[in-house]
Amino acid sequence: MAMQRSLVALVLAPALGLVTFHGSIALAQRSGDKAAADALFDEGKKLLAAGDVAHACPKFETSLKLFDQLGTRLNLADCYDKAGRTASAWAEFREAASLAEKRGDRRVKLARDRAATLQPRLVKLAVVVPPASRLPGLTVRRDGTAVPAELFDTPVPVDPGTYTIDAAAGGYQGWSTTVDATASGAELKVEVPRLAVVPREPAPEAPRVVDRKPPAPPPAGDVQVAPVKPVEDPLVDSGARRRRHRISYAVGGAGVVAIGVGVVLGFEAKHKWDQAGAHCSGDVCDTTGASINSDARSLGNTGTIVGGIGLAAAATAVVLYLTAPAARPVAEHTSFQLLPRAGGVVSWTTRF
Repeated sequence: MAMQRSLVALVLAPALGLVTFHGSIALAQRSGDKAAADALFDEGKKLLAAGDVAHACPKFETSLKLFDQLGTRLNLADCYDKAGRTASAWAEFREAASLAEKRGDRRVKLARDRAATLQPRLVKLAVVVPPASRLPGLTVRRDGTAVPAELFDTPVPVDPGTYTIDAAAGGYQGWSTTVDATASGAELKVEVPRLAVVPREPAPEAPRVVDRKPPAPPPAGDVQVAPVKPVEDPLVDSGARRRRHRISYAVGGAGVVAIGVGVVLGFEAKHKWDQAGAHCSGDVCDTTGASINSDARSLGNTGTIVGGIGLAAAATAVVLYLTAPAARPVAEHTSFQLLPRAGGVVSWTTRF
């Protein structure tokens, strides 16, 4: 039996030592917290006596967190009262009265009397949420702090001030309002309406499919010249020859200008076509790409027609020059036809 007791003692000794060690640490920590709490309490008392409630109340709050003492709680409640925070003071006096009653402390009457004095001055605010407004996932906040559903419709004492009430739920538009809760003894209600559904965005417009084939360049050899009907004219008129040459120069110059305009329009169409590539994917273009593509096609078709007319005019000028009056058969009529590749027929007829 003695040996068994010795074995038990050997087994329990380390455990008992560990418990004692941790108990000592906890006691040392508690003593350190008590010392810090007392220092903060003394500082708070000095500040409160000087009327500096803005700095005194935080001293008492921190002291109470380090070490819960009835005197600290009573002084904190008194500080709240002097700062105008009636709801906070009332709650602290009630808590102090409860602790004093449990501990058999004679200050229980002081705490109850102070709480009773504050009762008529309390500002109460009820956040009313009707059943129709209680949407799935509804969150109601007062100054950023969530209001539990259990507190809906319940008047709650609040410190005097201005409060923002907001509500939100997934798929619904948010709501908020501001309430002035500064009147002493007032009982206010803020009703949360049923939130409006977030409107759906319209479906995006389906992309238009356009033909991205590049416009055809101005024709180079689609000018058809009708057969020349020669007529004998044995007379040589040098004045008529000069007039014919001047006409051929004018028509030729106009033809060259028309060809130049056609080429410029062709290059502009090519430039537009290159711009359309940035707005198109394959054969699908957005609205801007479709507009640019349409402009490029119009420029290309116009360039084709103008360039063809210029070629016809140049060919006419050559014929005019070569058929000037001389001692040889002269053409009475010459006609030309321009057949653009883009479709349609443009005719040019000249009479001599």
